[in-house]
This record gives sequence, structure tokens and C-alpha cells, in this order.
Amino acid sequence: MRNSHYKKSWDERPKSIGEWYANQVRSSMDIISILKRFTSNYEVNAELNLLERTLPMNKSVFWSKLKAMCLCYFTGDDDISVAINVFCCRSWQRL
Repeated sequence: MRNSHYKKSWDERPKSIGEWYANQVRSSMDIISILKRFTSNYEVNAELNLLERTLPMNKSVFWSKLKAMCLCYFTGDDDISVAINVFCCRSWQRL
């Protein structure tokens, strides 16, 4: 962990992971592929696959669907929800 790009504090780790992955994003497709790595939830992956098949789409439609998915599945304060919400927020700011 000495050379890790994540925060050393376990309390800050999920946020820092979301931020780091958001910095890797270059396109909407990157967002989808990274989100698929964050979860093994079948329903989430099915929605991501559907979103992937409808690309390219209007950016506002893409963000609207992504936000709806986050509000449906990742509203808790568990580590995955924190990482995903930070990731989506930072990715939105980058694109």
C-alpha cells in the first residue's frame, strides 16, 4: 500500500477510489465499462448493458439514465455506493 494512489485512511478510501477511476474516463463508454467493474449486481449490469447498446445518445439523456440508475441502486453510505457516486459525479464534471 506504500505506493498506492488511494488514501491511506480506510474512511477516505471509497471516495478516493471513485476519484481515481473518474480521472481515467475519456468517454461515456469508459464510464459504463468502469461501472461494470464496481458491481456484480445482475440488475445493475443489465441496465449498463442496455445503456451501452443505446450509445451514442444525447449526453443529457445518458446522464439522466445514469443518475436514475445511481438513485435506484446506490443511495446508501456503504463503500460501493460512495465510490460509485463520487465516480459518477467526477466523471460528469470531466465530460
